[in-house]
Amino acid sequence: MNWAYDRVERRDVSADEAVASKQRYRCPNRICQGRVFLSRGDYRRAHFKHYPGEGKPSCEDYHPGLYIPQSAPNFHEDERIQADRVGFELDIVGKRRLDWNLKLRIPRSDTEHGSIVMRLGPGPDGLRELQLRAIRNAAGAFDVIPCDEPIGIVQCTPGVPASYREKLNPGSITLPQSTCKAFHATGISRLRAVGSKLYWGVSYYFIWKTSAPVSLPAFLNPEEINQNHGWRCARITLPNTVDDALAEQVRDLTRLETTRSKAILSIVVPTGSKEID
Repeated sequence: MNWAYDRVERRDVSADEAVASKQRYRCPNRICQGRVFLSRGDYRRAHFKHYPGEGKPSCEDYHPGLYIPQSAPNFHEDERIQADRVGFELDIVGKRRLDWNLKLRIPRSDTEHGSIVMRLGPGPDGLRELQLRAIRNAAGAFDVIPCDEPIGIVQCTPGVPASYREKLNPGSITLPQSTCKAFHATGISRLRAVGSKLYWGVSYYFIWKTSAPVSLPAFLNPEEINQNHGWRCARITLPNTVDDALAEQVRDLTRLETTRSKAILSIVVPTGSKEID
């Protein structure tokens, strides 16, 4: 494969101009968006390869310039909106990426004074106090044990300023008990929860309670990974073609609407061509 999406420069790059990096590049095919790495040798020109177990047949046919979907890596509108809020994140871990952890994202603090108490799991052992100076320079992500109880901020000390309290409100969020929670599948770790809508032709992770009446349609090509504390997780891919019946099933599963990605078209014209109104 001659092209990859560069997460640093936020554009498609050719293998000839790429630099060696383990986590920098993604497949530019929006149906895949899997991890790729640069390969160079004595007998073959530079090219990108998918990591084992990742990639789709259509990836080799990709060529830039046709479109750049707004739902491509780092372009999710609701990701930008969620960056400064309390929210869930998903970590896909393990050598074969078959395990997962749930995390609670706490926005960066604008003060070193005060502390907060978080609920990260069930019962008294699920409570943890956090000094705000620990997240003064960067947002924090803390391991969560999936449970029925609301996860999040349960208490703020008087020293926490009102401006930061607003960022923590609402402080508690719950996992759905009868439907799926959706997460973006772009990236290696700390995948953010979907905030408002899903896009056709894009992959996601769904998590749901084992006892919930959830059955994933075969059209989503579900790839289930290991369970975590009574919760299941699967990577799914929405088809490129709009399907009203499938959209209704997905809405029942996630309480989210599915829509088309906006596209930016690149048109190449010869020098000296007349301008078209």
